[in-house]
Amino acid sequence: MILNGGELIRDGEPVRHEVDGAAFKVAVLREGTGFGNPETLTKTMNTLMTQGSWETTDPKRGNRAPALMIEVEGETADGLNAGEVWLSALMGDFNAADWAGALEWLPPRQSVWTVFDVTSCYIERSQDKRWDLDEHRFVRTYRVPIRALPHARSRDKTITPAQPSSAFVDVQIDSGTSTSGWSARWNLGIDPNGGTAITPTVVSGHIRVTRSTGPSSYESVGLRRNVTIPTDTPYLRVDRRTYQAATSPAHDIYVTTSTGARYSMPAVAATKTDVGGGITQTISYYRVPADISNVEVVATIDRNVTGAYLEVDQLRRVSSLPPSSTGRQKVQTLIPGGSAPAEGSLQVESAAATKLDRVIVYTYPLGRPMPTLAAYRVSPTTGQIADTDTIHGQRWPLANIVAFEIPAWALHVQGMAALYAKVRCDTASATLSWTMSAVVGDTYVASKTGRVTVTGPSSRWQMVALGLVDVPGARIGTNGRVRITMVKSAGSGTLWFDEGWTFGVDENSALSIVDCGEGAASVGASASQLWIDAPSAVAPAGSVTAGHGGRANEYAPSDYVHQVHRFPAEGVSVLTAAFGSEPKTGLDHFRRWTHHAGS
Repeated sequence: MILNGGELIRDGEPVRHEVDGAAFKVAVLREGTGFGNPETLTKTMNTLMTQGSWETTDPKRGNRAPALMIEVEGETADGLNAGEVWLSALMGDFNAADWAGALEWLPPRQSVWTVFDVTSCYIERSQDKRWDLDEHRFVRTYRVPIRALPHARSRDKTITPAQPSSAFVDVQIDSGTSTSGWSARWNLGIDPNGGTAITPTVVSGHIRVTRSTGPSSYESVGLRRNVTIPTDTPYLRVDRRTYQAATSPAHDIYVTTSTGARYSMPAVAATKTDVGGGITQTISYYRVPADISNVEVVATIDRNVTGAYLEVDQLRRVSSLPPSSTGRQKVQTLIPGGSAPAEGSLQVESAAATKLDRVIVYTYPLGRPMPTLAAYRVSPTTGQIADTDTIHGQRWPLANIVAFEIPAWALHVQGMAALYAKVRCDTASATLSWTMSAVVGDTYVASKTGRVTVTGPSSRWQMVALGLVDVPGARIGTNGRVRITMVKSAGSGTLWFDEGWTFGVDENSALSIVDCGEGAASVGASASQLWIDAPSAVAPAGSVTAGHGGRANEYAPSDYVHQVHRFPAEGVSVLTAAFGSEPKTGLDHFRRWTHHAGS
């Protein structure tokens, strides 16, 4: 056992020390020694209960109170006094704001040290019935009351990199080599059984439906197949090809649940490749309910083009999404490990050591859907401009309304949320107007509106806080949805949109937005690295610093908002977006344990 660097006992035996030539032994007595327990805090909930009250345990724990009974045995009277001097010196300078001590313990037959972070300690003379006789034997007993942080920690720090939300699972549902289980229809509409039934075929390992004949030039065509999506693979991956597709529909797929409810689903991620000859290959990902019974892949193709078709190559179910098309936004998982919440330094750096520009770091509980809006865009379906400086590789003009519809099951939070948008203004200023509505069927049961002024002109993208909203704003049931729209309502020039978010406002979520500079990354200027440090005695509110080339070059950025991030042992979801480059995220921390450190 070691207290503040001084060894008190080793393998259950006293430890010999010397001070100015005077020798003594130190031992920790079993009777009266203990490591204490984290203090449990309770809070009373406000209710209208007429009798009693509803109490719950606060997730925060109070400090623990270990105590040590220490016996000092001097070889001489001078040794006895030297032991007291030595023991007093271990208490440290607790008046210094940056002092931090530690009580370290290696349990018998184990190789892993358990460490308690000491906030205060002192020594008391213990005088039992035998104290006067002990003096004759050059023995004195002291009691050391200690206050320490609630949870123990490992002796060594750990760097935990952000990783996919779970071990990646990729299961093939259909290889596209047989029409078994597939059906097809022309003129699909709201009615899943509407339109005209047609027969799909297999061409070169793909399920295909070709153009039909009729009075109209363009018609929607769909391929349907029964599917099952277990909860460990909540994303559906669809590989498709189109030849001479005129437009993309507002919704890429439809799904029908086991209860018969039919949802339209936009892709949450997609990559398109022009393979030549008028053929476009698209790989799309959709987050779908676990209880779907079938999926319909739809497209709009030109009847006037000979041979126009829609093909599905493969259907797969996967456990997590790929990064955004530019890699600048990722939703991953940080798993600190241990058995108690961790604190540490959340680190973000450019994968290519180039500028980060503005950085978003948002942590939230595991299991929640993503807070992003672009994944749920339903209109418009055309008009985007390719832009490699954006999160999604394209930007949308807000000259016309851009609308997003989030199904009830996909809501990131139910309660207060901060609505943000990443936008860019080409002129001196423009007004962005937004609405949020709760929708049941085709009925809007609640609507909220707001507007903000976006300043420019600038080629730089901005994070704009649109307002606080109560999501969904009304009871909408499992078949309801939330509709959010944005449009430029005043100003000249163009107001561009890239991405939007609904960040939860609760004690389990935290948001940091930091401006790391827009120029080339260099020491003392724009940063390629960002550190968000947990609150401590030295920095009670935590700290946010940026830099380039390591912490020796860190500085405090002038523009940021910051909340305290929490890291439960079982893990937390972390959304990281960097406007300037692909980010890498990790947590530099001690593993925390309720009582005993493990490996």
